[in-house]
Amino acid sequence: MPVTINGDGTITGASINSPAFFGIQDTDQSIPSLAFTKLTNFSTDVVNLNTGSSWDTTAGRFTVASGQAGTYKITGVGKLTGLRRQKTMRVGISKNGATPTLYMEEITRHNNSSSARFETQSAPIIQIITLAVGDYVELMIYNGETAAQDTAKEHTYFSGYRLSD
Repeated sequence: MPVTINGDGTITGASINSPAFFGIQDTDQSIPSLAFTKLTNFSTDVVNLNTGSSWDTTAGRFTVASGQAGTYKITGVGKLTGLRRQKTMRVGISKNGATPTLYMEEITRHNNSSSARFETQSAPIIQIITLAVGDYVELMIYNGETAAQDTAKEHTYFSGYRLSD
């Protein structure tokens, strides 16, 4: 479809940056130890965007619908509370349920103390991904602690938008 701009600046025929989605977690989520876990509950009513109706906020999944295939910019931030010193957390984007191969990793600081020091760690991830109709993306987090840890809901979000067809 050709793109046109009329005399008053209105653009027609373009699908720039649509569909788009954004959500912040509603509730803290318990993340088991030593495994990637899908993040869910992004249905915050205050800050939520769903153009194109392909964003399932409860499941934390964006699925490409008919006419929405293309190259997307996908962004996410995950935050865990209660990590002890020198523990790892990772945040990655899963395509079609696969374990993320590209992820951001954060390691809590060592404070030169023999006592446990609990930290809150966050990690951002940005990825450019080509998605076909039926493909889906989800945000995943890895907890390197030996016990389950909670996300910090107000600092855990997932978003994306189409860059081109």
